[in-house]
Amino acid sequence: MGHASDLEKKSFHNILKVTGLIGGTKVINVIINMAKTKILAVLLGPFGIGLEGLLLSTTNLMSTFTGLGLNFSAVREIAIANGTRNPEIVSKTILILRRWMWFTGIIGMLALIVLAKQLSFYSFGNFNYVNHIRILSITLLFGAISGGQSALLQGLRRIKDMAKSSITGVITGFIISITLYLIWGIDAIVPVILLNSLAILYRTWWYSRKVRIVKVVLSLKETFFGGISMLKLGLYKMGVGFIGKGTNYLIMVYLAKSTNIHATGFFKASWVLAAIYLNFVLDAMSKDFYPKLSAVQNNFHLINKMVNEQAVVALLLGGPIIVIMLTFTDFIIVLLYSSDFLEMSSLLSILVFATIFKLVSWPLGYVLIAKGNGPLFLISEIIWQFSFLIFFYLTFDNLGLISAGISYLIAFIVNIIFLHFTLKYLIKFKWDNNVIKHFTFFFICTIIVFFGSILLAKLNSYMLGSFFISLSLFYSYIELNKLIDIKNIL
Repeated sequence: MGHASDLEKKSFHNILKVTGLIGGTKVINVIINMAKTKILAVLLGPFGIGLEGLLLSTTNLMSTFTGLGLNFSAVREIAIANGTRNPEIVSKTILILRRWMWFTGIIGMLALIVLAKQLSFYSFGNFNYVNHIRILSITLLFGAISGGQSALLQGLRRIKDMAKSSITGVITGFIISITLYLIWGIDAIVPVILLNSLAILYRTWWYSRKVRIVKVVLSLKETFFGGISMLKLGLYKMGVGFIGKGTNYLIMVYLAKSTNIHATGFFKASWVLAAIYLNFVLDAMSKDFYPKLSAVQNNFHLINKMVNEQAVVALLLGGPIIVIMLTFTDFIIVLLYSSDFLEMSSLLSILVFATIFKLVSWPLGYVLIAKGNGPLFLISEIIWQFSFLIFFYLTFDNLGLISAGISYLIAFIVNIIFLHFTLKYLIKFKWDNNVIKHFTFFFICTIIVFFGSILLAKLNSYMLGSFFISLSLFYSYIELNKLIDIKNIL
């Protein structure tokens, strides 16, 4: 690949600028969460981490079902309304969103209260956690309102406010969690979840209140029918979210019942670690790429260009991180959790290896959402989750915990094949040669380091991994320099 043209440089510069802002925020978040995770691992242990995970999975599942996907579909509606440059249209869209989020939040809260007994029995095999679940029901109302406020910021592409909100949120969460867990230990799980939810509500309100809207009057009838347009895509998003959280929930419950709640803790901890270090790349896609893509939903040529550019940046920034994590998996586990969690080392390695496919599949998925093609978006998620769940159940008896990692890898391969051919048919999508080149390079690096960590002695695997870390960092620097002239920026 030669040096990019001035127009391409500007495009890549904008992508990297947003990724850098969100990424910088995520770096701060990761550092704080590293300290938080380490402390919680010591204070709660695998049992406490597993208990927290099951309670969160239970409430998140209900929240996804009753939320109707509005916090996601509203981003698209607000982005489209904002594109009209008409303050009245934007204000009406915002008012409709706020009213609907209150409604869905109240419905979710009441549903969780009513179904608390059944959820406690299915999740834990007893009724010991009925009151825990009922107390946490208020978080569904808090979450719905804060989700609407976040959608408002994202749809208007207020990236700086989103970054500030994220940083203040992680700091507040750290203070609340550590303080209460130090005082009450495992008994603080419910108060921590409750107070963190309230803190998120406050910070999203603080930044969304800055959005200036004109005064508009909407009847309940107008509010209802205005929300229907959001529901069209939102219901599909709800289905996607419900299936995703449902799959995660079923696996955690299966692990708790088939083995013990410690295995659930290992699964949750691995799941979080495999994603947290790539979130700065993937968050940029959801926070900026998605509303930007929605604004050009009918321009196939521009969509192709934007998807390929996003994939290039994702690979060049995320590739070296994957190599680093594969090299130092055990060290990262002990650093962030404790030696008690080393049992999840193999699972984490496979999950991390699979994320190379995640980097290129995510931009594809956002095309379906931006175009408002809910049915295909739902089908793609069903294929992913069904593949994940089926392979997990088929292989768990023979492979144990690592079956979750292998199933995760297979599901992403199946998903990316489906998305590629679907978009090839819909918008004549084609991968750019640079994406293929970068993916091939990082795939070779990761697969060598992955098998090296399994087959070689620790010292030798660290040496091999360190070589490929250096190689991947050098490669990314050279390729990024072709796109934005890093030397001139520095």
